[in-house]
Amino acid sequence: RRGPFQKKVGLNLSPEDFARQRETGQLSAHVGLTESVYLIGDTLGLNLDQVVEEHRPVIADCAYSSAEVEIQAGQVRGVNSFGRGVRNQQEVVRIDFNAVVGSQEYEEIRIEGYPPVIWRNKLGTAGDSATAAVILNMGKRVVAAQPGLLTAVDLSLPHFTRT
Repeated sequence: RRGPFQKKVGLNLSPEDFARQRETGQLSAHVGLTESVYLIGDTLGLNLDQVVEEHRPVIADCAYSSAEVEIQAGQVRGVNSFGRGVRNQQEVVRIDFNAVVGSQEYEEIRIEGYPPVIWRNKLGTAGDSATAAVILNMGKRVVAAQPGLLTAVDLSLPHFTRT
């Protein structure tokens, strides 16, 4: 991962520095969990009572080395982050984001219902490329949208059309 991403998840920090930088706002960890939980809750009509967001450092129990980073035992090797949407004191939406050196990369979506749905991408998603793709694919819809505060839910999804 690129340097700014490594910095925002606190790689190589001591646990104490991670906590201090989180408290002072120097360390963002993952950004957007609260907003994403509210967006999912609103889209599903869940009327969430609250959203709780938390970021926990993952501490290396041994040294890790890659082309991008060197981490010693006792240093932060990543972050476990989550956003929980709560309604009537029950968790109804949850987003987990884990960025940990030495862990398997994947993305997974679970819908606990009947029948349960589990989708898994075993390769993970390159965030920068995915962001660029969304911007390019949504460009025409954003330009054509009515003025005001809109979310992705307010715009039609991109799809192939013949011209």
